[in-house]
Amino acid sequence: MDLENSTTLNLERLGGLFVLNGRNRDGVPKLVAGDIGAAVKLKDTRTNSTLRPKGSKVEMVPIEFPSIRYTASVKTVTRARRTSSRPASRS
Repeated sequence: MDLENSTTLNLERLGGLFVLNGRNRDGVPKLVAGDIGAAVKLKDTRTNSTLRPKGSKVEMVPIEFPSIRYTASVKTVTRARRTSSRPASRS
């Protein structure tokens, strides 16, 4: 199915829809309001893009995300701590 990106007016080929189940993705014929799904191999679609039938005038209002308040990163001191999934215990 070919759809038009309302932001860029480029065509996107929608190959399939999926619901995610852990590492697995299960193909579904359709998604309805409230479903969380995924589409793969979209070339020119980003967050807030609306995909619509070609020639349609449908366009969704973009989501306004809050501005970032804090940025930080955490780095481990040793390699052993990097691979550990739990905090080190103190004896």
